[in-house]
Amino acid sequence: MSMSENQAPAPASLNVLIADDQTLFREGLRLLLKRFKAFSDRIYMAGSLDEVIRILNGGHDIHLMLIDLNMPGMQGVLSIRRLAQEYPDVKMLVVSANESPMVMRACLQAGCNGYLTKSAKPSVMLSAIDLILKGGSYIPREAFSAKPWKFSARQEQLLIQLAAGLSNREIAQALGLSEGTVKQYMFALMRQLGVSNRTQACLKAREILGIGLA
Repeated sequence: MSMSENQAPAPASLNVLIADDQTLFREGLRLLLKRFKAFSDRIYMAGSLDEVIRILNGGHDIHLMLIDLNMPGMQGVLSIRRLAQEYPDVKMLVVSANESPMVMRACLQAGCNGYLTKSAKPSVMLSAIDLILKGGSYIPREAFSAKPWKFSARQEQLLIQLAAGLSNREIAQALGLSEGTVKQYMFALMRQLGVSNRTQACLKAREILGIGLA
């Protein structure tokens, strides 16, 4: 399902960034896009978040970015939010193997312009890209079924550390807090997540952040 608002003509020539750490998938997207004259040879490739940022800061005037959630350096949804905030002029389509409606909705709330799973047909992807370049948003039907999560900045920090499997002591050192304070925060967070032990909390944090599937 797709939704669009204030559609405008797409740029006559397009600079596109494909960001995925799977070389075969990245090359497949490149070949798909090169079928269309508008893209010409202006397709840039990245296999990590560091490479994405280097290209975005490299004066290439990127119009559209197709990005995976789980490349090296990525922190799932939180990295999508960071990119949306720091590069607001770059249209962003998340292309991920993660089919969780919760992750889809979280990415859209974080500022991306659309979300596609890697199982999508090429025709659907091209339609989504066309819609986004015209000023619209591509929203999967499944995203509407997800319950939105709301976390404070501190809770998001804890989610990142949890997803990495760190202990309370390690989290305390990383965040500059006492271990007792971290325990209090963690107790409240686990209660909000509806889990009863650390293993469940770690898995839930990875699920919410969209970490774990390519």
